[in-house]
Amino acid sequence: MLFREAKTISVIKLVLCRIVFASLNGKDFFIRLFQPQLEGRPLVVLSNNDGCVVARSHEAKALGVAMGAPFFKLDPQLRRQLVVFSSNYALYGDLSRRVMQVLAGFAPRIEVYSIDECFLDLSGVAEPVALGQAMARTVRQWTGIPVSVGIAPTKTLAKLANRLAKKGQSPDDPVLDWAHLPDPAATLAAVPIEDVWGIGTRWGARLRQLGIADALAMREAEPRWLRQQFGVVLERLGWELRVRACLPLEVMAPPRQQIRVSRTFGAAVTAWPELRAALTRFASRAGEKLRAQGLAAPALTVFIQTDPFDTARPFYTNAVTRPFVAPTQDSAALIGGSVRGPGCGGTRDAPDGGPGRHQPPFRARDAVLRRRVGRYWLAAARGARLADLDDALGGVADGPGVLNCAGLA
Repeated sequence: MLFREAKTISVIKLVLCRIVFASLNGKDFFIRLFQPQLEGRPLVVLSNNDGCVVARSHEAKALGVAMGAPFFKLDPQLRRQLVVFSSNYALYGDLSRRVMQVLAGFAPRIEVYSIDECFLDLSGVAEPVALGQAMARTVRQWTGIPVSVGIAPTKTLAKLANRLAKKGQSPDDPVLDWAHLPDPAATLAAVPIEDVWGIGTRWGARLRQLGIADALAMREAEPRWLRQQFGVVLERLGWELRVRACLPLEVMAPPRQQIRVSRTFGAAVTAWPELRAALTRFASRAGEKLRAQGLAAPALTVFIQTDPFDTARPFYTNAVTRPFVAPTQDSAALIGGSVRGPGCGGTRDAPDGGPGRHQPPFRARDAVLRRRVGRYWLAAARGARLADLDDALGGVADGPGVLNCAGLA
């Protein structure tokens, strides 16, 4: 059961229309809205149960705090310099809806891209920079939240323009129009390839091996060659960097293919009743989301994984998928599929711990197991009867005290 949330705003000029991409300046501003005295302080927001860093202020970034970094792995001296908050997604979602409602009043079409990002169609607007400044000013006045606005001929360039505006590199702060850049090629050359929208670290590493280390090099690469090497997604990004729009505005969000209910547990769960209660909550919440979107799930996946940060013990991961007789959005059916016992059936997914990380099943007395449901972590302490937990989820133990099964997603 998998879900995703939304996030940023930018402006894009296309051949036949102008699209605005606007982005809120991070979850930390949701906090500063209520605690303005924190302005200028290095601030981070942590994931559920304070596991990893999911938002950073500019000051925290300057101190070297990486996005997604496990908080417990940060240097103790660095942690003492930070102002730390837990996530409050209900609050973020409410404030995001208010911002998107304000922005929707400036354009006939809007694509809400994420919880703090959106694209707007500004066809026929003669002065997009002035309108962008009006949007930022109105959002700040009506909601108290600052936004950055990027204007460009394509979505990819609008995202880059927004990034530059967020960094204060625009004379029209907080708005940057790509057409007003004195040297667009030099700007692209200064953008690492990993910072191009949709690239990321994995593709970035492959592109660097092929001699493409920045956005300018990707623009100069032959789009058809990009397609041969990486597929149609990177071909489209290449065309977008060449000012040829390939990504249309999605006014209607496509149906979700997955729903994930995820949260990190802050304390170890060592008994089946606790695990069953957690699975029940997750499945119930997933049912609520399915019904809200008019969707039905044909299958449910349960999976487990040991703690990837625990280098002292072997790593293990596995999963099982349980199909339903008919697609369902009924929470009772989802709960039953997630907690029913042995013999319930299902397709066992191949274990995948990554290169060199997967280990064969290990005995409970030698392990501290972290059981993951989506991104939910359920830890079984040393000496717990993991085979019993495995059987309760419908898995098969390879022997007394040996774990070999999967959980929920």
